[in-house]
Amino acid sequence: MNSISVSNKSWILKKFNEEYKIITVPGPNEIDDAKNLKAIPILDNDKALNISQLSSLIKDSSFVIANDTGPAH
Repeated sequence: MNSISVSNKSWILKKFNEEYKIITVPGPNEIDDAKNLKAIPILDNDKALNISQLSSLIKDSSFVIANDTGPAH
């Protein structure tokens, strides 16, 4: 089971979509789920970003909400 489908670990995007531009940076097992959200998926040729790309994106972001795996640590 991928983390995006675990309801207690997923943000409710409909609360935020009206006020903010929401992007997602899905992992390799989350790409199909991320494309079904009302958010802009950030991918590299339809593949997950590598750790260097992800860290650059986070560094240049104004605000980041992350689940409790990977980049949140």
